[in-house]
Amino acid sequence: MNTSRSQNWKAIEMANEDIFFSRTDERGVIQSGSDFFQEIAGFDWEELLGAPHKIVRHPDMPKAVFWLLWNNLKAGKPLSAYIKNQTKDGGHYWVMASAIPVEGGYISVRIRPQSPLFARIQAEYDALRTWERETGAKAEESVERFQARLLELGFKDYQAFMGYALSAEHTARQEALGRETDRVTRLIEDMSSRVSETSAVTNQLLAGFRLIRSEPTNMRILSTRLEGGGNAISAISQNYELMASEIWQQIHVLDESGGNVFGEVTKALNEGRYLQSLAAVMREQADQFANSSLDFAALGIDQSKEPTIIEGRAAALSAEADRTLQDIADRVRNLPDLCQNLRRHVNGLDVVKLLCRVEAGTLRGQETGLDSIICRLDRFHAQIENQLTQVSSGASDLYRDARALLI
Repeated sequence: MNTSRSQNWKAIEMANEDIFFSRTDERGVIQSGSDFFQEIAGFDWEELLGAPHKIVRHPDMPKAVFWLLWNNLKAGKPLSAYIKNQTKDGGHYWVMASAIPVEGGYISVRIRPQSPLFARIQAEYDALRTWERETGAKAEESVERFQARLLELGFKDYQAFMGYALSAEHTARQEALGRETDRVTRLIEDMSSRVSETSAVTNQLLAGFRLIRSEPTNMRILSTRLEGGGNAISAISQNYELMASEIWQQIHVLDESGGNVFGEVTKALNEGRYLQSLAAVMREQADQFANSSLDFAALGIDQSKEPTIIEGRAAALSAEADRTLQDIADRVRNLPDLCQNLRRHVNGLDVVKLLCRVEAGTLRGQETGLDSIICRLDRFHAQIENQLTQVSSGASDLYRDARALLI
């Protein structure tokens, strides 16, 4: 075993360069694997080949993870997860495992987990497994609890979590090995952060428009007490309410929580990030296995077959990643226009507010109560001007980065 690996209380820590895989049939029976898979598991090849893959399953693993794993694989979808495996002598090791359907079964490729997220998930697994044991919960119940917990941690669902997790682990591994993060991955990371920031400002805009809804009503109430200008103030309040409602609807189109533009872009970015990382890991695994010095022929394993399977799947994942990048660009393309249209409507709302101020000026001498409303509207309009500037800037940056993705 590599001297850079250590064993402490039967906890085996992989080296940064370690990467390994195993391949099973559709029932989960081991058909092949890389030499390090056998080395770290501690079983002889005769014990591994033809054995169910659960031979390396650790009892500390929550039911939810394997339920998610098998349901995704059976649906023809890949899945990545933090996995704690056990060795023949009772030790254990952690991996970031990515399982992918292939012809006749599944391949699972593993790398060493080392991002800051890893420690957090270990604690989450411990808590979930303790709850399972105490309650006797079924796998489906464990999944529901785990998904709820991931939502609390800021992940919309498990797909969002695994996209972030694999990318984080792949990036951490590249950095640990002194490798530069590729340009597309950096762009996707930057865009993901920018979408999150811009969406947060969009939510602030929505909150502001929700709060301001009462002001047109207050104006109409005041108009009933006014002599002369009451009808004009009432008409202005109705126009303001109508325009503010239209603007709120336009902002909601951008709102991530509404599952609209920013939500769709976030989902596409997460998928692109995941596919990029998964394809890169698969390609590296194929290269490493092709150069293995182990005599697989003596074990009845066709050494030339495995890289072909893995390289083929990596190529398919890369093609799927490219399609996702195009989808991201398509979704972002209209963002600057949406923001420009939003600004035109806000400018129209500014005009209505100005009319209210002018009309209030004609009513000097009357105790109208309009001055306090106008002051609140002034503060609100200054606020939305600042927020809209931030959203427009974020949209322009996203459009620029989306174009760069396709270069």
